[in-house]
Amino acid sequence: MFRVTLHKRHLFFLFSCSELELKPQGKLALTVVKATALKNMEMIGKSDPYVVVHIRPLFKYKTKVIDNNLNPTWNEKFELIAEDKETQSLILEVLPN
Repeated sequence: MFRVTLHKRHLFFLFSCSELELKPQGKLALTVVKATALKNMEMIGKSDPYVVVHIRPLFKYKTKVIDNNLNPTWNEKFELIAEDKETQSLILEVLPN
């Protein structure tokens, strides 16, 4: 199991959404801080983890890869646009390189 520590900053509502067209409703600012006690996915050495974050699969953001570390610290900031706050979710994936 992966544990990622996040610091949610702000969620601003920018526009209202019409029934027929999705328009930006808000901006989510977040910081990917660190992960602890990741499972090693390598046969030799340790994993080289990174995090992928997205609300929509078309707009993915990736942290830098931390080489040979099962307790990585990223401290990277991202801003994502939400188009439908009722149906969209924030997705975080911790992956080995």
